[in-house]
Amino acid sequence: MSYYGLEGVLRVTVNSRGAKLRAGEAVFNPRGAVHHHEKPHAGTAKILAVITPGTIGRNYFDAVSVPCKPDPARLSEIMERHGLIPA
Repeated sequence: MSYYGLEGVLRVTVNSRGAKLRAGEAVFNPRGAVHHHEKPHAGTAKILAVITPGTIGRNYFDAVSVPCKPDPARLSEIMERHGLIPA
């Protein structure tokens, strides 16, 4: 999976190594790597994520993007349903 920054700043951590992803920059996330994203600043952050092969279907992103109060148990259940292992 690769991330390409489009707008703002997003903190991306891959296998315990963190980086600030800004517009025009890219980060590679190898298959099986433990990864995390967070937006450390106010404002919008947008990235383009390229997942290949496309093993995670659109249904996963639709499910986790529903506006709601953060619910770690719900997110874990969705991740597991799509073959992801929450860390």
